[in-house]
Amino acid sequence: NLKTKAICLAAVRQEGVALEFVPEPMKTPKLCKAAVQQNGFAVGWVPDGILTEEMCMEAVLQYGDALRAVPKVLLTPEVCLAAVRQDAWAMQDVPKELLTTLFTQVEGLSKEDRRYLYFKQSLLDLQEGRKDEARNRLDNMLDDNELTAIQRGELTMRVANALRNAGHYSEARDYYVKVAYALNDNVLPKQLCGIAALAAAQTYLLEKDYANAEMVFEDIARQDVLPHHQLEAKECAAEAARLAAGKPARDPEANRRRPKAIVIPKLAVYVSPDGDDDDDGSAEKPVMSIDVALDKIRALRKANPNEPSAIVFKDGQYYMTESIELTDVDSGSENAPFMLVAAPGEKPVFYGGMRLRAFISETDPAVLERLPKEKRINLLVCDLKGLPIESNLNEQPRAELFEDGKPLKPARWPNEGFVETGAPEETEDHKPLPSFRFNGLDKLDWSKAEDIWAYGYWKYLWAADYLKVNSVDAANGKVNLAKLSG
Repeated sequence: NLKTKAICLAAVRQEGVALEFVPEPMKTPKLCKAAVQQNGFAVGWVPDGILTEEMCMEAVLQYGDALRAVPKVLLTPEVCLAAVRQDAWAMQDVPKELLTTLFTQVEGLSKEDRRYLYFKQSLLDLQEGRKDEARNRLDNMLDDNELTAIQRGELTMRVANALRNAGHYSEARDYYVKVAYALNDNVLPKQLCGIAALAAAQTYLLEKDYANAEMVFEDIARQDVLPHHQLEAKECAAEAARLAAGKPARDPEANRRRPKAIVIPKLAVYVSPDGDDDDDGSAEKPVMSIDVALDKIRALRKANPNEPSAIVFKDGQYYMTESIELTDVDSGSENAPFMLVAAPGEKPVFYGGMRLRAFISETDPAVLERLPKEKRINLLVCDLKGLPIESNLNEQPRAELFEDGKPLKPARWPNEGFVETGAPEETEDHKPLPSFRFNGLDKLDWSKAEDIWAYGYWKYLWAADYLKVNSVDAANGKVNLAKLSG
């Protein structure tokens, strides 16, 4: 145990947030303090009985936004003020009841941080319905003579956005217009003025005042704003006009190109699931396989190179065991196109899977023993031997099974969603091992489970993978995988 405690202490001194992986019984005051001193965010893993205001102060003096990890009972005015002084954005984690106290203790904050403090208070006023108080405070901020033109413009936009988000569209428009009109004075960038003008017009849309919205958008399109702002204004004006007429904002047909009605050429070979490959491929006597149809149409096209041609698929279900391979021989031309089309008014459907038939009830006692008694009567099986299924389920357990067009869910735990694993195993030199800890394994019966696979996000949150499970040590809460992900 002494050796384990020493290792834990060494770990948190090197990286404080390693405290997350230290067993609770080993989290001593000395170890927790060392962790917080190394990284303030470690405060989130200090047990309540050990965490002190001194540790919290140590944490926020390093990182102001570590305030979010401090328990509410230790969010004292002193800790909150220290956090805001370190990082004004920590203001968002200060409890509302302490805001007034903070405003009396702003000494030591930069002017920019004070502005942020007042701005956050104004947002809270807006959220709680104190619009007039919020506007007075915001106007006082904007009247600061030490603000540069850019600072005042950007701050005005933030004020306008805050009012719009609170549903005060008319008031927000007043502030947007102040920035938009600066375009004529050349004191603010065109980019900012254009965004403000568009935002002002959009407040009319939010009020469903489509006539004024259209008029303002059209005016923006004529102004000396950036070209993409002019284009957006033209499109928004058209949308406002459509909304005023009771239509959807965007014309569903505007970006669609409807195909012309297909005319089946004289040079055509017909295919049907009920056809016969020994027939001639006419509409009355279609062939059954696509390969035969390709051979026939190629011969016809060779004899008639300047004629349009087609393979025409009749109604039915086509089960594809391999891809259709087209080569340069099958290329058409503008005057003699080659098409693969559905017969007029018919609906051929292509399936890349295999239809399974002859499901029977399972009778093998060894298989039934793996299931709860109440589930055994519902178990059906299908013998896949002899079917052209290429999936190797020993390497890639990704076969999908559908019933009446709906995907069936493989046997899994948990039945829905995901669970988080415990700490991954490592070697003494901190190299990852293909195993991890998991609490609660002993609550499930793994003794009869075979061919287990684990699916999850093992390394990156954007890349999921299947991993073969070698064994489950339920007694010790450990899962051993066949390999590491990737």
